[in-house]
Amino acid sequence: MSLMKQTALTRYYSAKKPGPALKSKRTTFGGSVDTLRTPKTAPQGLVTANSEPYASLPHKKRRIDAAEKTPVSSKQGDCLPLRRPPTSVRKRLLLHDVDGADITKTGAILPSSPLEKTENKPGTPLKPAPDKTENLKSAVMKRLMASGKLQELQDRLKAIDSAQTALNKVQAAKKTQDQGSKSPAYERFHHLIEPQPTGLTLPYSYKELVEIFRCCDTIVSMLFNRKEVCTFDKLKRSVEEMSKKSFSKAKLGQITTIFPDAYILSQEKLQQRGLADSGYHLVVTPRLPPESSKVLTAAHLLHRRKQFHSLLLSSVKMHHEKFLQSLDPPVSIAADALTRWHPKFPLDSVPLICPAPLPESPLKKSCTSAQDVLDKVKGRLGERIEKALLSLNADQRATINAPPSQSNSVASTCLKGISEDLLARIRERESFKLVKEMTLRPEDEKERAELAKLPEFIRITRSHFLAEQKAAIPKDDLVQKIRESFSSIQGVAEVESLIVLASKVLPDWFKVLTIRRGTFVKIVKETDINGLVARVTNKLQQ
Repeated sequence: MSLMKQTALTRYYSAKKPGPALKSKRTTFGGSVDTLRTPKTAPQGLVTANSEPYASLPHKKRRIDAAEKTPVSSKQGDCLPLRRPPTSVRKRLLLHDVDGADITKTGAILPSSPLEKTENKPGTPLKPAPDKTENLKSAVMKRLMASGKLQELQDRLKAIDSAQTALNKVQAAKKTQDQGSKSPAYERFHHLIEPQPTGLTLPYSYKELVEIFRCCDTIVSMLFNRKEVCTFDKLKRSVEEMSKKSFSKAKLGQITTIFPDAYILSQEKLQQRGLADSGYHLVVTPRLPPESSKVLTAAHLLHRRKQFHSLLLSSVKMHHEKFLQSLDPPVSIAADALTRWHPKFPLDSVPLICPAPLPESPLKKSCTSAQDVLDKVKGRLGERIEKALLSLNADQRATINAPPSQSNSVASTCLKGISEDLLARIRERESFKLVKEMTLRPEDEKERAELAKLPEFIRITRSHFLAEQKAAIPKDDLVQKIRESFSSIQGVAEVESLIVLASKVLPDWFKVLTIRRGTFVKIVKETDINGLVARVTNKLQQ
């Protein structure tokens, strides 16, 4: 039994012997490597036929199985056993890639034909043969001709080409036109920097009309840009919801009176869903300038709003001009030079704007006067009723054409004993002052406000120089002292503007000197302060 065990071990170790590598070592180091160690043999008592514990050891069992499965031949003594090919798909692919790389490397060394080199290049696409491509084309053409759709397809292709050519021409022309007609920014947005007169306020009714026009223009532009028909019913609901105020056809007529070029009003017969009456409706369409595009932009809305405001202002200026002509003596001021209204001008008593007539539906004719009723029912009523309508119409015309009653002004008793020349001179002086105030520019008004502060500035400056007992004081110290001593709160910029104004108005008393060490202020202490204040007051009254 021990002989059988020894035979199995011999088979195992003979199968595991390295072949060529071990031979090279034997030739190099001699026969010392030739002697192979054997594992320790088990004791004789354990190696028996019934030695199940020893045979059941895992490593022993694996060795026995390997020895039994490995065939022993004479050729296998000096070489490694052959391996089985891998069964896993992943291992097969890896092995195939490695073999391909080896073949490629080897192919770079071995001589090959030019055709093989061209085929081995990975980036070279395979081109079909020319005869095969021509055969395919001819087959497709024959099939199209057989189906009868070849001519239709050619017509479609020609139509597509012509449409594309026309589109390219239109785009090129539009691009050239845009490049040629585009003006600089300071010309396109000049309306944003136009000065607005701050002192010329509008009456309350006019301000309300400006707000309604803004809402109306916004709604009309939205519907126009969406290619929707803007009827008066749509406009009325939207404007009332937006402005929280009532909107009627009278308001639209007032807008048309002031700004007739704003909208195009017409009666059109519409068939729309959701409308109970699909007859004639009042349609509102914005009137665009001829050079603009077919879209109402925000710049257009802003320009129209400013134009409407200026038209309302012109209307109020006309009433103001009539009021000035009715004064004693009459006052005449250019409309462009006017910056504020006359103090006695009744701004809120300006008459309302008369609404312009709107287009009416041809199916509905309403009677607004007795003459309309008479024309409508003429010949169908009795003589007494027709005479009554004629008399009523005559009374209405007399009421309309009646001149306004002028109340005779009664002279006040307190003016008795005063000469007319003195009263005329006083009125002329008052009118001159009022004209000066009405034509005062904002820059002049700011200068007058600074002149009113100048007397207090003179007193504080002279007191500070007398306390310091210096010929010149730094400008920053004087600014700080004036800010602390002034009766009202003044900023640094305001005090510096007062210093500049004092050097212009009183150059013989107040001087600003700039040297290398800084900016200094110098005054003439011997000058009478009352004379300086009188000079400033006289300049303020001029």
